[in-house]
Amino acid sequence: MADGEDSPSKRDVWRAHLEAWKASGLSMRGYCRKEGIGVNGLRYWRGKLGASDGNPRVVRLPVRLAPAEPVIEIVMGSRFTIRLPKGFPAEELSARALS
Repeated sequence: MADGEDSPSKRDVWRAHLEAWKASGLSMRGYCRKEGIGVNGLRYWRGKLGASDGNPRVVRLPVRLAPAEPVIEIVMGSRFTIRLPKGFPAEELSARALS
C-alpha cells in the first residue's frame, strides 16, 4: 500500500498526535498550533481512529422492556402513567377510585 491517507504509518503518526494532545492538557486548537498541524486533520483522525484506539466509549441508553402480558396504559401528562393488565374490570376505574 502506498503512503496514502489510510497507510499504517500515517495512522501511527496521527494516533501519536491524538495521544500527545490528550496528555498535553491543551485545547485541540492550542495543541495543533504548538505542533504546526491542522485542527481539521486532528478532528478527522480523532473520528477515524476513535473506534479503534482501544478506548471504546460507553453510552448508556434508557431501556423499556415490554411487559410479558398486554397492558392498558393511561398516561397523565409527563409525570404519571397507570398500567393495568388487559382485562382489568372497567368498573374499578370509576371517578371515585381515581380521586
